[in-house]
Amino acid sequence: MMVRILTALLLIGVGLGFSGGAWAVGKRPFKMIQFCVHDQEGVNRFKQTLSSIAKDEGMQYFDGSAELDRQLARAKVDVKRPVVYVGVKREDGSGLEAGNLGLDRFEIAIGFSEGKMPAEALSFSVRVERTLAERWNVLAIPSAKGATPLACRVEGGSR
Repeated sequence: MMVRILTALLLIGVGLGFSGGAWAVGKRPFKMIQFCVHDQEGVNRFKQTLSSIAKDEGMQYFDGSAELDRQLARAKVDVKRPVVYVGVKREDGSGLEAGNLGLDRFEIAIGFSEGKMPAEALSFSVRVERTLAERWNVLAIPSAKGATPLACRVEGGSR
């Protein structure tokens, strides 16, 4: 099961051309956060929020959710739906990638990459976290750990 998930993620990363992002092989995100969006409307609102952030920051927004869902189905990997895989990136490699694989259905984890301008990437991550915290209860993920199903449970259960 885990091998199938890892294989599918590798195929997605290579197939969609998102290498060099927050979760690039061999490079951990410099910052990770997670939160619960509660329901499908929350997923849609989250995607709209990231799209707006990308536009305001002069960055590129991508939504690889449907493609990842297809790849996982093709690999016969059973996952909770909806599948979320989105991101915002700058030409220098900085930005973020967000998803919910391995988490509760409506829980999102975000990893930030620093690219070639670490100070600007840190500033960007603070702006994004502040924006998201206006709507959701954002939790920091300790640097020595990865995302685990937690945010929706802390807030009273996933819906």
